Amino acid sequence: MMNETSYLLSFRIPSSIFCVVNHYVLYIQTLSKSSFGFDKIGPYCASFLLYVVSNLRRNLQARGSNLVVRVNKPPAILLELAKVVGADPVYSHREVSHDEVNVDERVEQC
Repeated sequence: MMNETSYLLSFRIPSSIFCVVNHYVLYIQTLSKSSFGFDKIGPYCASFLLYVVSNLRRNLQARGSNLVVRVNKPPAILLELAKVVGADPVYSHREVSHDEVNVDERVEQC
């Protein structure tokens, strides 16, 4: 089984080669309250999220890969991962809800 460090270091390859780093960043603000004072995600949703991410990691590890999991602000984490693996440029998917779109915009500015 490949640990996260060796998984990330395996991507230190020439820039002419395209590679994908499997990662999941839990934005810490997701666990906070909304501007109306409600939890952004409830306990059942949080539990399901942890289950899904851990299941994805196990499935990737069973196939000889891994999943880098971080909790923080996505722009900072993606910039860190890009530096570790020497990635330039970095591609990401687009979110659709208001809060996630705002985070995406901050990621693009990095």
